[in-house]
Amino acid sequence: MSPSAEQEKLDIPISLSNEELSEKLLSFSNQFVSPINLVKWEFSQQKEVINLLVEFLKDESRTACYVHILQAFKIFTRNKQLFESIINDEILDELLKQAGISNDTSVRKDLTPEKAAKIKEAQRCLSNIYLQCHRAQDFALNNDTLSGIMQQTTMYREYKIPPVIISFDIKILFLITAQRTESRTVVVVEYRALSRLTNILENLLENAKTSSDLSEDEIVAICDILKALFNLTCGYEEKDCDEEETSLLVKICKIIQTLIIVKVSNVDRKTSIVSNCVNLLTNYQGEWTHPLIEPFDKAFATEDLQEVEYDGKNMNAPQILMDFLDHNLTKTDGNKAHGALRENMAPILKVITMLSLTHRNFRKYLRLQILPPIRDVSTRPEVGNTIKNKMCRLLTTPDTRVGSMVAECLFILCKEKVGRFVKHTGYGNAAGLLARRGLMLGERVEAKYSGSDTDSDTEEYCANAHMINPVTGHVEPPRKSPFEGMTEEQKEYEANQLANLIHQLHELGAIKPGKIGPDGKPIAVEHILELTADENSDRITEQNDGEEDSDD
Repeated sequence: MSPSAEQEKLDIPISLSNEELSEKLLSFSNQFVSPINLVKWEFSQQKEVINLLVEFLKDESRTACYVHILQAFKIFTRNKQLFESIINDEILDELLKQAGISNDTSVRKDLTPEKAAKIKEAQRCLSNIYLQCHRAQDFALNNDTLSGIMQQTTMYREYKIPPVIISFDIKILFLITAQRTESRTVVVVEYRALSRLTNILENLLENAKTSSDLSEDEIVAICDILKALFNLTCGYEEKDCDEEETSLLVKICKIIQTLIIVKVSNVDRKTSIVSNCVNLLTNYQGEWTHPLIEPFDKAFATEDLQEVEYDGKNMNAPQILMDFLDHNLTKTDGNKAHGALRENMAPILKVITMLSLTHRNFRKYLRLQILPPIRDVSTRPEVGNTIKNKMCRLLTTPDTRVGSMVAECLFILCKEKVGRFVKHTGYGNAAGLLARRGLMLGERVEAKYSGSDTDSDTEEYCANAHMINPVTGHVEPPRKSPFEGMTEEQKEYEANQLANLIHQLHELGAIKPGKIGPDGKPIAVEHILELTADENSDRITEQNDGEEDSDD
């Protein structure tokens, strides 16, 4: 139907029989089956129909029509402006009642297919409303939405609630806690949300032990729970948690390890689980992540999964995280859209950097995979398809936040040794981090890392080290001198031209002369004489040092 076509009005008088009402509502829903096909009636007409639908929901004699009523109601919930103006407690309370989200835990007992269908439609209505209606989110802080959902979480196993209903409950919880940050403390403290959501994850994973694979609905529910946990733990990376909270977060991390290695036949769904696990880990402090390198429960893994061990620790989860890093690097390689690059790269970079700082075994394993000993010195570090090549390409990305995170990660893998970092990336790629850290004059010795893991140079590297251009990080092929065939006068002319261009750029403010300050960071100079003064000072210092070291 074209946008200009006249939309059929919905005429549903109270006098209609259940059969007639269902027929009219079904016809209406079919007319607007596409989510982008919005009702374009006057607001007053839409409001009138919505009020009628709510009255039908309150009438228990209309039970047989509830699914069709809610399907029609759902179509109106797509209109953000409409619901911002008409939403009230009465509408929300009726939808919560139909969805079984209330403190009455018996509502979902003895769930039949008809009852489940009604609950799901009511949940979809609530989800649409809480997604886009700010006034509804305000109401949710005081009505039964949060308390009702948290109460229902204790009944899922006993009442054998299907994952799809669990998923919609948690989606609603996620939407409210995402938009209303003040609700997070209430949910965590008053309703012990972290513990309850953890129990749901454990129950869903139990099914993976007895079945060949997680179902589609189970995977969606798991991802929704991980998203809700992310909301509820925002800021925990800097929080001083008590013993009970820390113990619970470590338990969740053990579940994260299981989810990272759990058998999932659908590659996209597996990637979605790992992605949500990574997002949740961004809220973690390093000391809570020890379960990631502990032995895993083999009941959750595929039969052909080989246990990866390194330095006495299990590395299956770290290996999958590294594969996820490589997957995202490939997906974003050459993508200039800052939003997509940051969304895909920032979480995994933050996590592997945090884990590398916390676990020496993890850092050593990751370094062997990402920064192996250099054998090919003929190509630049950023050229190629290895993880190292892809990460080096991001060191100069226009998105400076991602570039900084990549640099920090590689620098930590190099044990924060400037020489090693420059060797693997080239000075041109490394310059940004060195400038930010004040390391342009060399490294400051800090005993943060053990000295046991060396970075032995290969024979190929040692044989060609003297020919490597430190700026580009590779051996450059011989090039013809641009001055070949020029007379001295021509060379002087070109030099003057270059000096004039640099002067023009300086006058325009495009560039500024600079020097390295005492803190190792570059600083601007106002006049060229400051540079010559520093040069003279260095000469005097060298002379004095020579006099002090003489035997006379």
